[in-house]
Amino acid sequence: MKNLPNFILGGTQKSGTTFLYNLIKRHSNIEMPKRSMKHSFFDDDRVYENGINWYMSLFNGIIKSDEIKIGQISADCSFNKGSIEKIHKHLPDTKLIFVLRHPVERTYSQYWFMYANAAENKNISEALKMEKIRVKKSYYNYKMYSYIGRSKYKEQFDNVYKYFNKDQVLVIPFENLVSSTLDTVNVVFDFLQIKRVNDLNDVNISSIPKNKAKLPVNDFIVQLSFNLINIGLKRIGKKILNKYRQEKKPPVIESDIKKWLEKELEEDIKFYEMIKINFIKL
Repeated sequence: MKNLPNFILGGTQKSGTTFLYNLIKRHSNIEMPKRSMKHSFFDDDRVYENGINWYMSLFNGIIKSDEIKIGQISADCSFNKGSIEKIHKHLPDTKLIFVLRHPVERTYSQYWFMYANAAENKNISEALKMEKIRVKKSYYNYKMYSYIGRSKYKEQFDNVYKYFNKDQVLVIPFENLVSSTLDTVNVVFDFLQIKRVNDLNDVNISSIPKNKAKLPVNDFIVQLSFNLINIGLKRIGKKILNKYRQEKKPPVIESDIKKWLEKELEEDIKFYEMIKINFIKL
């Protein structure tokens, strides 16, 4: 299995995983197959059913060596039940890299991403309070509407460290990735035991697309697009949505929602603060 990954790049959603992927894949000593939801072998049970031989075929033509490290994105692997166990079963010696964001900020950002794409038609208060009911209805709902569930870092990483040694795991705080990008990617390269870069231009940072925040102009557009998409008229729903979106950031989180989330995610906030402290010491 020489062509299987040396490392897996994990998530969570709305935490900068795609940004980090776009940076490190440009390193001359890293090979990563093109990112696709169809390749989500470890973090989507439906894709896992394709089998290990199918997964190995994703890396055909790539030969790893002491110089070349192979990686793949598995953005849901800490969250999706059973994913870490599957990685350990097939890749027990691999390294895991995760990018985490403050649990409250991550939850809030995910909701607005879903709303902006007409994948969510409820207001944030209703969506958060209905989460426990919604996610039990189907695997699709579990993957789509786990706003708080995805931010439950403490239980997720208790499971990660149950299967992998701590020296196999690197957890990166979102703030460091954004504010100290060069230092942070070099921590990643040290972890993978490949050469550092002196400048972000060495990994062609200027070519990374910048996606500006866009929101629908009003709730009617969201409701209309959501309903069209859900009755099978996805193309029309998306066309209307894209026509009536404008560059605009989500509103500041309301204090009562913030306090409620802080209570729900108390342990996970503490876990994240420790991640930040430990990362600074690296």
